[in-house]
Amino acid sequence: MKKIVVSLMLAIMLMASSAVAAPLDTFKGQKGTLDIAGGTAHIPVMQEAAKRIMSVNPDIRITVAGGGSGVGVKQVGEGLVTIGNTGRA
Repeated sequence: MKKIVVSLMLAIMLMASSAVAAPLDTFKGQKGTLDIAGGTAHIPVMQEAAKRIMSVNPDIRITVAGGGSGVGVKQVGEGLVTIGNTGRA
């Protein structure tokens, strides 16, 4: 799971650049689930990243939910999600 999280973060950073195909190759052969919640400003980017990753590898399931920065941090602490997006400290 940790490898998927690190790979997701790398893919999101690199998707902003023109080199999109190479980071998505990172997900080939991997499987698992990744649940993301938190800041609503991050939802469009995270949904697009999830869509691209899952199109390359259908053995990965990524869910993206909002709720606000506080919700994301709280849910990570409770073990309900893997990534809690936050737009504040």
